[in-house]
Amino acid sequence: MIITKKQRRLRRAPQGPRAHPRPGVARLTVHRTPRHIYAQVTDPVGAKVLAVASTLQEAVRQGLKSTGNVEAAKAVGRAIATRAKAGGVKARSRSTAPASSSTACEGARGCGPRSGSRVLGR
Repeated sequence: MIITKKQRRLRRAPQGPRAHPRPGVARLTVHRTPRHIYAQVTDPVGAKVLAVASTLQEAVRQGLKSTGNVEAAKAVGRAIATRAKAGGVKARSRSTAPASSSTACEGARGCGPRSGSRVLGR
């Protein structure tokens, strides 16, 4: 079977939930390095950042031994959840973070408007 140029392009195209985000729901994006953890909530279109938290900020870093471990991820999660709530975010879609940085998402779940519900859960 010969595959045409169009068929190859379509096979390369992104598929699944990342290709088709849920409309009207803010997105939580987490970036993790060995040294710091960054999180941001963007509007449904992706044009505007609604809330930001990272271990570079003094308020988040207070009381932490290290800025790249699980405790730091939980602190960033709590901070992004409270800031997103203050910014008017009602719900979020699933995180675009890799599995290794899911602790920040878990920290954010405990502070959300409907903590533990399907809207804030994975």
